[in-house]
Amino acid sequence: MGHALDTFMKVTDRLQALFGPASQGDTKAPVVHKHDKYESASQVDLEHFVVETDTEGHRYGVRKEPD
Repeated sequence: MGHALDTFMKVTDRLQALFGPASQGDTKAPVVHKHDKYESASQVDLEHFVVETDTEGHRYGVRKEPD
């Protein structure tokens, strides 16, 4: 296990020398989730389903009954 970790660390050191250190950003800033047109289309498709849980705790989607 030690050899694999040493190899991994050498690779990451080389990548950091090539690309620079990883950018951390502001870790306390809230995550902003931006919806694109594909995600909006998926959300519209999923509105036709409801999630149900059976007696064993399995969750599954069921198509909603038309009103």
